[in-house]
Amino acid sequence: MQLIIGVSYFLLHEKESGIIIGRCGLHNWNPEHFRAEIGYNMIEENFKRKGFMSEALEAIIAYGFSELNLNRIEALVAPGNVPSIRLLVKNNFIQEAVLKQHYFHEGKFEDSIVFALLRADYFENI
Repeated sequence: MQLIIGVSYFLLHEKESGIIIGRCGLHNWNPEHFRAEIGYNMIEENFKRKGFMSEALEAIIAYGFSELNLNRIEALVAPGNVPSIRLLVKNNFIQEAVLKQHYFHEGKFEDSIVFALLRADYFENI
């Protein structure tokens, strides 16, 4: 058995100034099972809600399916992270499950919502 957990993150930078405004990429990559988890965050608050992360997510998803030959891209999201949920739904991710008390954050256990996008669904919708 071979298990490779890798990270492939890309930095988002603002074109005019060149400052890094966020990250987007794939981690927990498991080539044996053709899946990875997508992650992203916007560092600079004033660049949120301008479509930059949506553009980056589209490119990372295409990279995962076309270059890494993934069959499945997963995302874990906090239930209160409405912007992230909207971004995933916009990119055709489907909610599959809720992981109860999945992580410990600021002194309490919190849930994670599991979203996934399958290769066949992705190519059907592009």
